[in-house]
Amino acid sequence: MVMTFRFLYPLIPLLGLPGLAALLFFTLKRKSQVVYRYALAGAMIRSKLSSSKFRKHCLVAARAMTIAILIFMSGRPQWVEHRSIVDVEGIDIVLTIDISGSMNAFDDLKDRRPRIDVAKREAINFIERRNNDPISIVVFGADSITQCPLTLDKRVLKDVVGNLEIGTVDPRGTVLATSLITSVNRLRNSRAKSKVIVLLTDGRPFGEDENLQGQAIDLAKRFGIKVYTIGVGNKDGGYMHNMFGQVEALGQEVGIDATLLKSIAEKTGGQFFEARNPKELGEIYRTIDNLEKTDYQTDFFSKSYEALKKVLLIASMIFAAEMVMRFFVWRWVL
Repeated sequence: MVMTFRFLYPLIPLLGLPGLAALLFFTLKRKSQVVYRYALAGAMIRSKLSSSKFRKHCLVAARAMTIAILIFMSGRPQWVEHRSIVDVEGIDIVLTIDISGSMNAFDDLKDRRPRIDVAKREAINFIERRNNDPISIVVFGADSITQCPLTLDKRVLKDVVGNLEIGTVDPRGTVLATSLITSVNRLRNSRAKSKVIVLLTDGRPFGEDENLQGQAIDLAKRFGIKVYTIGVGNKDGGYMHNMFGQVEALGQEVGIDATLLKSIAEKTGGQFFEARNPKELGEIYRTIDNLEKTDYQTDFFSKSYEALKKVLLIASMIFAAEMVMRFFVWRWVL
C-alpha cells in the first residue's frame, strides 16, 4: 500500500501562502510606525505595562499561522491510498426509462405527480444507493437513444436523469423491444460479474417494434444480461387533466402489456414488477437494489482520505491560544 499527499485544489495554497508570507514580512519589517507619547510613560515602564515587541510579534505570528492553515485547508488536502483491498459489487446496470407522452399521466389521486417525475426521483434514489456500480441511462418513446454511457460519476448520472423531459425523443409511441436492444448494446462488451437492465414503461409496443421482441430477448440471453421489467400504471390506466382541468381516467386499453413484460423478465432471469402508484415504484427500486448484490474484493483502486479534520483542530488550538494571550495574559501589548 502506498500513501501519497495531494491538494485537490493546489492553486489556492500555491498562490495564497506566498501572498500571506509577503504580507507578514511587510507587517513585521515596516519602518514607519506611529509613536505616541504619554505623561505616564515612565510609570508604565516601571510597572512593566509597556508594549513588548517580542510579544507583539508572537501574536502576529499566531494569527498568521491560523490564516496559513485556513489557506492550506482551502486547497482540500488529501491522503491518497493507491493500492488497497476494497469490497465492490461488480454490477453494470442500465436504467431504461420510458419518456413517451403517456408518462405525463398520474396514478394516485392523492399524489398527482406525473409518472415521469416519480420515475426520475426513484431512479436518482437508486443511483445514490449504487456506490460502486457503473450505470448507463437509456430513454425511449417512439425512438430509443442512450442518454449516458456506463459511468461511475453519480453526479453526472443524477444530472442526466434530473433533466429528462418528455419530448427528448418522439413521445408518440413505445418502442419497448428497440429500447431493450439499445440497452443490451451498452452492456455487450461489459466484463462485469453481473449485468442488469431495469426497464420501466407504462405503454405497449406498436408497429414494427413488436416483431423485434424475440430478437431483443435472445440478445439479452446471449450476453448474460438479466432484465427487470417494471410496468407503471394503475388498474384504470391512470389519470390525466383534460383541457378544462378536470381529471379523466385513461382506460385499461392504454395500459401495459404485462404478459410481454413478464416474459422478458422470466426468460432473462429477472423479475417483473407492477407499480400502481408512486409508493410502489419506490419499493420496487429498493427491492431490485437488494436483489442485485454481488460482492467481491479487488486490490487495485485509488481511495482518498480528507485531512481537514486534524488540520482544523490545529488551527482552532492556535487561534484559541492567541485569544487567551491577547485578552488575558498580554492585555497591554499594543
